[in-house]
Amino acid sequence: MSEIAGPGLQAISSLTPAQVQFIRSLPKAELHAHLNGSIPLSILQDLASTYVPSASETTVSNEVVQDGLEKLKAGVILNEIGDFFRLFPAIYALTSTPDALERVTRGVLDTFLLPNEHGSEPECSYIELRTTPRETPHMTREIYLRTVIATAEEYLQKLPPLPESLVHASAKRRVGIIASLDRKMSQEIMNEVVDIVIRLKQEGLDIVGVDLCGDPRAGDAREWKDIFKKVRMAGLGLTLHISEVPDLLTRIILL
Repeated sequence: MSEIAGPGLQAISSLTPAQVQFIRSLPKAELHAHLNGSIPLSILQDLASTYVPSASETTVSNEVVQDGLEKLKAGVILNEIGDFFRLFPAIYALTSTPDALERVTRGVLDTFLLPNEHGSEPECSYIELRTTPRETPHMTREIYLRTVIATAEEYLQKLPPLPESLVHASAKRRVGIIASLDRKMSQEIMNEVVDIVIRLKQEGLDIVGVDLCGDPRAGDAREWKDIFKKVRMAGLGLTLHISEVPDLLTRIILL
């Protein structure tokens, strides 16, 4: 896990060692983990050290990707929301193949579901892992999503059982996959992703919902009402990122 800093460090520093141990021993559910935003820095740096740009990668300029790669190699300092989003062209380039996607998925699941250095308890008993299915020169959006789901299912088969103290709090599943819709997507692509999710759910694959994510300054959530309705009609969960930055009012009728 990354080092604790800022308000989090101040909060945990105010606790006694016994209180910290008590908190660590509690079963926890992580309900807001973004796959590409939770990749351990060591894995990103390793991928960046061997990254070779493809001539068919035309979604962003090579200069933007290279700038992000250099920042990842040097270590990341995030002061404003824009600093975070400017890294994503590089992160997306690094995770544009099924093999790389499998690797980062396992790395993220390791971070959340394996015991940490402080004891035998896992960081979390349950995690909802959300990710935006992307079409790249190496895979379709459906292959992207199937790769994440298959990797999670294979991972869970090898995962050590929960400690007895946490078994009573565990759900039937340890991982729930959520497909994200980026706010900069066209409505056509959003509908394509939702149709893929519905199809995978009908196949019995372990996908629990759909998420609206991305730069909160982009788009208008009111325009996607029919898409959200289709998600709910399919019996899927729905989670929305709206009104996350100051001076940006977003209104939406929740279904």
